[in-house]
Amino acid sequence: KHQRRKDYTGIIKSTSQDNFVQVELKATLRQERFHLTALADMDDPDLKPLLVSKPLTNDGEASETDGDDLESVWSPRSSEAEPTPRSFGTESTPRPSRQMEIPLSTTPLTASTPFPTSMSLTPAWDPSSETPDPRSKFPSRPWMEHPLMEGKRVKVEIKTTMAYLSNPGWKSGEYEGRLGLWIGIKGKFARVRLGHNVLDIPPQYVHPVRPTLKNQTCVCVGGIMIGFCGVVLTPGDKCVVRPQSGGLAITFPMYHLAVTA
Repeated sequence: KHQRRKDYTGIIKSTSQDNFVQVELKATLRQERFHLTALADMDDPDLKPLLVSKPLTNDGEASETDGDDLESVWSPRSSEAEPTPRSFGTESTPRPSRQMEIPLSTTPLTASTPFPTSMSLTPAWDPSSETPDPRSKFPSRPWMEHPLMEGKRVKVEIKTTMAYLSNPGWKSGEYEGRLGLWIGIKGKFARVRLGHNVLDIPPQYVHPVRPTLKNQTCVCVGGIMIGFCGVVLTPGDKCVVRPQSGGLAITFPMYHLAVTA
């Protein structure tokens, strides 16, 4: 099944702790189930499989072994989970070495059916892209309407609200620099709690606060693992994060994370 889908691209719609995910393929607009060892991040030039990066040592710190720079998915503690992270495709097929070059298909992929006229989150858009999605209600903050972000509480800062040039600003900069809590969306606005008040703010002025300290709780708001929650073990440009549900540590770019309350 995986060989028939080789070089197909898509977006992860849901994950489970048995290391399988539901992927919506761009070419067919259908959802199919894949193991993470059969998938790679589109932004990774080496197309390395999505595997755990850095296991935890006995004292809870991330080990010094070399890990992947891209986000990698946690594995359950149970040794009976199948297939194990060492498998690739099937248990009888060995995982290729990291030096293996996987040629890209030269055949363009086109959708077999047209895109629907309305949707809560455009499925064919890659959330790891830095280019705003014009079909989304939140082109500059697509994570806000992601279904896995429902119920999350994200620390944010209100910025760039002063009017200048083509930027009309918001509220004449009255709330510039204020820290608040993103609690959801309403129409095309972000709902932010500032003290005892809840304001509806244009999303482009709502910036997630990045984690900079050890033991901060955080959520992934970019890349392929939006909605993943964890605790920072090692802060920095590449943050090592332990899943809140338990398991092995994962390495994220800091700009894909936001502090949670």
